[in-house]
Amino acid sequence: MDEGFNKEEIVKKIVGSLPEQEYFQQIEGSSKWPYIWEDKLTSALRICSKVADPWGKQWEIYLSIQTSRKGGRRVSKNSQASLNQVRYPARLDLQLSPVQEESSSQLTHASLIRETAGGKVAYSNGTTLRFFVMEGKANEMAGWVMLSVVEIKKRRTL
Repeated sequence: MDEGFNKEEIVKKIVGSLPEQEYFQQIEGSSKWPYIWEDKLTSALRICSKVADPWGKQWEIYLSIQTSRKGGRRVSKNSQASLNQVRYPARLDLQLSPVQEESSSQLTHASLIRETAGGKVAYSNGTTLRFFVMEGKANEMAGWVMLSVVEIKKRRTL
């Protein structure tokens, strides 16, 4: 039975820097996030910032899974159709905030590695803290955009 997507199990905050700027294009921002960049190959990966030039700096990065509702019909025991609203992951937002010295020692320091791949199966050979795969398009050929979160520094324990 599909329990749906539990957003709280996936999101995580890390300290790190962004993937290379060349993979992203700026799109219209919002009042909360004045500067937003979207991956050039998929709208399912975005960077949300309050500063105009976030590249080459360390950030506290909140890996925020944005969800959508998917409507479907499920037949109950009484054979009556009922609307079943299930949440599913629709987009990954990398939400940036300045590194706070007091929280930095408590957070995992990690690299964000963006890769692309073709084929029917996407995977990583490395050990990752989180691994995200998004459907992408390049020159009318389907492919995958992958983002690996790889730990570079262990958290200090109190």
